[in-house]
Amino acid sequence: MYPGQSNGLPFSKLLHPHFLTPARRRSALVLAFILCFSAPSYGDCDISLRWDDDPPYFMVQEGKLVGIDADLVREAMGRLGCGLSFQKMPWARALRELRDGHVDMLSGAYRTTEREEYAHYSEVVGLVSPNILFIR
Repeated sequence: MYPGQSNGLPFSKLLHPHFLTPARRRSALVLAFILCFSAPSYGDCDISLRWDDDPPYFMVQEGKLVGIDADLVREAMGRLGCGLSFQKMPWARALRELRDGHVDMLSGAYRTTEREEYAHYSEVVGLVSPNILFIR
């Protein structure tokens, strides 16, 4: 038990039938309803993803943006119940837009200490390609 002085109505009196009048019960139910349904839903989100022509990760085929990263992000955001918009832009501008909060997600960014100051990284998702070419 709390050894200090009580600063309010004892909890046992709150449950007493004379305290919970129909008006108080109705008010408590309305308050509970408001608190339950006014909480933010994490499924209500709209995410913007930077892309540029970079097959097989992003490419346009028959007027639709497709590719490994496009399909992966589309599936993940769909499962989370988030809206997804694609913004085509060059890489350097995309980094500035991410830092300034105008773009939510970049795909294929290598981890650097500078970027860690303004961005969060996921674990490795999907394929990782260092894009190394060799001469024959």
